[in-house]
Amino acid sequence: RWSRTCNAYWRGEDSEEDLDAVRADASRALELDPADRDARALLVHALLERAMRLHLQGADPTPAFRDAQIQADRAIETDPTFSSFHALRAMLHEQQAITASQSGQDAEPFWSAGLADADRAVELDPHRSGGWTIRVHLRVNRAKIALHEGRDPRPHAEAALADLDRLLSAEPDAATTWSTRADLRTCLGAALRARGGDPTPEYQAAAADLDRAIGLDPASMAERCRKGELLRNWSVYDARVGGDPLARLEAALAEYETARARKPDLELAQVGAARVLSDIGHRLHDVGRDPAERYESALARLDRLADGPRRVAQSA
Repeated sequence: RWSRTCNAYWRGEDSEEDLDAVRADASRALELDPADRDARALLVHALLERAMRLHLQGADPTPAFRDAQIQADRAIETDPTFSSFHALRAMLHEQQAITASQSGQDAEPFWSAGLADADRAVELDPHRSGGWTIRVHLRVNRAKIALHEGRDPRPHAEAALADLDRLLSAEPDAATTWSTRADLRTCLGAALRARGGDPTPEYQAAAADLDRAIGLDPASMAERCRKGELLRNWSVYDARVGGDPLARLEAALAEYETARARKPDLELAQVGAARVLSDIGHRLHDVGRDPAERYESALARLDRLADGPRRVAQSA
């Protein structure tokens, strides 16, 4: 049963009942063998997942975070030189920091604790990508939240870029790493734009990274949607400096439409295309051209999204 529980969880079969089963089975496995690394890691993962779900549901995740913290601390006490346990606790602190930021609380202690654990994971096993990856995630999310809160994201972003360059030198075919670097470059471009600077070099670098990710994983439409959003943001700068925002928006629409054609049920592509069509309508109106067709196309895409749940409800 323990093997089946592990396999089901890692496959994503993790309903509330599944999470309860994971916690119960992992706890039982640790009673039988306190040195079972898989059981310890799975227990922390399940408790962390529970905390994140409570937060998304609007409930207080603090007790679940506290339980996950206890188990993560215990794992490190039991096996202090196992880098994956430090990376796992760093992941926990990252989620605590994000939750605290979203709730208007002081997130700095969690960011600092998470970075310390990620640093320790890298120190213990510099050849294992797990520590490097979680440190990148910490720094990228910290940079994004700093930007959202009106603070300078560059110190965190520049440190993350150094780690990403190291990861890409070791694994140049990792599409998700190229995509992560593109997100970071986009964040840096947005920071420059907010301060009245020129985001073009960062946006160009982000677009090149996304093209590399798309080339490595052409079946993933998420990167095309990210590129569409990048081009949409870029169009705002084009308009500010007297460029051609319509051309940039048409390029953004092409990315979303490609994703929509290949995955018709991808909500991200439908919503993204509708937003870009609306933006194109606004720009056409600004230059005295008729925007009606673009607005109608945007509404049609949103109507299709709304009709989806209705069809499901009617067939139930």
